[in-house]
Amino acid sequence: MAGAGTDVDRSRNAAAWLRAAAAVATLVTGAVVAAVSWADSGPFTFVLVGVPALAVAPVLLLRARPGAAGIAAWVAAVVVLGWSVLTGLGTGAYFAAPGVVLLVAAIATLPGGAPAPTSTPASGRPGGGDRRSP
Repeated sequence: MAGAGTDVDRSRNAAAWLRAAAAVATLVTGAVVAAVSWADSGPFTFVLVGVPALAVAPVLLLRARPGAAGIAAWVAAVVVLGWSVLTGLGTGAYFAAPGVVLLVAAIATLPGGAPAPTSTPASGRPGGGDRRSP
């Protein structure tokens, strides 16, 4: 079962990278929305961009703690998607894509996956095969 530990480590590492990429995508989207919205919204742009930015900040700050980062990813996904719906008639709709990526990252942190391989075959018999008594 030496390979089972490395598979778990790989999935945790992939989930961590996905969470970080989703958070960075949210921040980049926020920067673009801020640049476009400043002329129309003025100081309200800080609110428009600040809510999603504050939602993803814990995802980046808690990268070293997978359990806490997973919870932060769920909260961030709900907040960013909710903010996208709330501000959907304006430029807030651009936060839908990073919100979906955050949701996928949150789902990737769920425990589970494929069960660890065992030495017992599917038949349940240590020798394998389907032996029938005469």
